[in-house]
Amino acid sequence: MRTATRVSFLGSLALLLIALTVQTQARATETPLDEAVKLIQEVAQAYREAPAFTDNIQVTTTVRSKSQTESIGVAMGAGPDAQVRWQGHILTAVDQRLFVHREHLPGKYFATALTNNIVETYRGLADGQSLPAPQCALRYGKSLDDYVGAFGMAIASNLTLVGHRMTDLGGRPAHELEFTTDRGATIKGFIDPDRKFIVKVEIDFGPVNLSYSMNPKRHDKLPQPIAFDKTDRQLVESVSELKLATGDTAPDFTLKTLDGQSVTLGEHRGSVVVLDFWATWCPPCRMSLPKLQQFADWAEQEGCAVKVYAVDIFERVQTNEQKKQIVSQFWKNRGFTMPTLMDYDNSVAKAFEVEPIPHMVVIGPQGKIIKIHIGFDPNMVQTLKRETLESLHGDS
Repeated sequence: MRTATRVSFLGSLALLLIALTVQTQARATETPLDEAVKLIQEVAQAYREAPAFTDNIQVTTTVRSKSQTESIGVAMGAGPDAQVRWQGHILTAVDQRLFVHREHLPGKYFATALTNNIVETYRGLADGQSLPAPQCALRYGKSLDDYVGAFGMAIASNLTLVGHRMTDLGGRPAHELEFTTDRGATIKGFIDPDRKFIVKVEIDFGPVNLSYSMNPKRHDKLPQPIAFDKTDRQLVESVSELKLATGDTAPDFTLKTLDGQSVTLGEHRGSVVVLDFWATWCPPCRMSLPKLQQFADWAEQEGCAVKVYAVDIFERVQTNEQKKQIVSQFWKNRGFTMPTLMDYDNSVAKAFEVEPIPHMVVIGPQGKIIKIHIGFDPNMVQTLKRETLESLHGDS
């Protein structure tokens, strides 16, 4: 009887040792990358299982010690309902449709049928580009490649997962995932260990660094339901038509002159307003500004209801004080008397979709754009006189 009991005990002990050996071997063959892959899948699961979700991403871009900050807004509701806001663009997926509009063009929108979700539909509209919101790819993605690619923030592609560790982020523990790309960029994604949401992404391109600080919030129900109101909006046939054009209402703004006086565009209704976007380093601008001054002198002498403003943008200096200093010196040296407005953060330039300069916009008495001129025109004085008189006569 004792022999049988001893054999039974030894047999159980042997089975236990075998089980422990198998578990130890399994743990030994599980690499850090395996743990990282498992974590990424858990992150995607957290976004999928959230009944509703919002995030406000603060994006800081640093180029040679000069930084610029913007934000990206994300909201995801039940099913495919979602909205993403960035750089003045607003994409709204609701009622099985994707609506696209721009903040400074409230009267226009584009709409198309939703292809499964906002990610796939946008990719079809944008020639395969991704949304700059990883939350969407993690919520609606279908594969590990989709989840890994989300950390590229629509800036970096072909990511390779290379590492995972625990780290300290602002005094709190966080998972740190590291990726590389075929173009030499290094990407780090930081994950909240409890909620499994992304809290930060850093992308290092060498001379250019991007930092995405996130504020993820899980909701049982969105604070504001996702919706799109088509009232008083014009449907356009393509996304490319979502841009300022003649006949559109000019975006309103308030800027200050060099002497600190505030100028608000909307307060000039009843007058023609000429805006000439320029910079001190721009040769065509230096050729165009004397002609703008000549036109401004003519309008004043004729007593026309015309307001002329140069708008300084895109200066290649670090601080607002430096911008003001070089523009003031330039204005004084040239002897200009017309006012120039200081668009320190280039927000007005973005609203008016200014890219090459000089860029001139003529706005009628009712606040609608009459004409957009790009580049230097040696006949600009005569052109502006004609457009101004036609606008004032027609009260357009």
